[in-house]
Amino acid sequence: MIWNKIMRLAYWIISSFFIFAASVTVISVLKPGPTETQVMRWMEGMMSAMHNSLMGASMDGTETYFLLMQSSARLSVIMIGFGALAGVFLKIWRSYD
Repeated sequence: MIWNKIMRLAYWIISSFFIFAASVTVISVLKPGPTETQVMRWMEGMMSAMHNSLMGASMDGTETYFLLMQSSARLSVIMIGFGALAGVFLKIWRSYD
């Protein structure tokens, strides 16, 4: 008797899952495309994000780009050096144990 209730519950859960999956698929396939204003807003957002990045600074050709590149290069070299020193320190520290 209990097995019958469990099977009914399992069938109900599985069928509900497939019904929702099918409805999501149909909605995603049949939805209308973006409007021209939505596309233009998205493109404006991407352009503003690009201008606020290193690539946008490099397109300006100002001294800001060179300062940003120097600072990012220095930071990466410092991080690599710190990681290497930490690795050597851990290797030596574990060899004494």
